[in-house]
Amino acid sequence: MRTTEGDSSRAFIAGFVVAGTTPKPMLVRAVGPGLTGFGVTGVLSNPRLRIYKGTEMIAENEDWANDPAVVAAAVRVGAF
Repeated sequence: MRTTEGDSSRAFIAGFVVAGTTPKPMLVRAVGPGLTGFGVTGVLSNPRLRIYKGTEMIAENEDWANDPAVVAAAVRVGAF
């Protein structure tokens, strides 16, 4: 499915399961303009990412790339 800027009816929903009781570090990203360097056209100019635990939204942001902790995590895993 292709998401469309300004059309929340075309949101992309992905899921994953984290099991166990031990906290696990994770890097979850929504990439928009950074994809143009790879020849992708029609990218979202400012994607928003929301993370839920069940029905409870536990995190939301659209500018995590400016967060030093996110930058450090991306460097550790080789994310662009």
